[in-house]
Amino acid sequence: MTYTIAKARELPAELERPIWNQPLEGLFITAGGTLVLANVMDLQSISTMGSAGFLIIFAVVNLAEARTSKQRGSRPWISIVAASPAPGRSQRSLQRAASGPRGC
Repeated sequence: MTYTIAKARELPAELERPIWNQPLEGLFITAGGTLVLANVMDLQSISTMGSAGFLIIFAVVNLAEARTSKQRGSRPWISIVAASPAPGRSQRSLQRAASGPRGC
């Protein structure tokens, strides 16, 4: 998987070099980084970052669609409305995670 991602230029070019005719370097680097993050960071923080990242990507995709709406023949206001609350939600999620766990 990491070999394919590196070949698509999503990862550094050094990771596309196979070891023993197998693309293991990228796998080891990705697995190691994932293990370190999963053991060092709080799981709630990891899920919050993933959620915030998704919302940011969602907003960017909708804004790109609004920007190219004339070429696509769509209505830009729909994409703008969809994108507008996403940054606020991701910011609130990150602020909630930074403030620590809530008491129940």
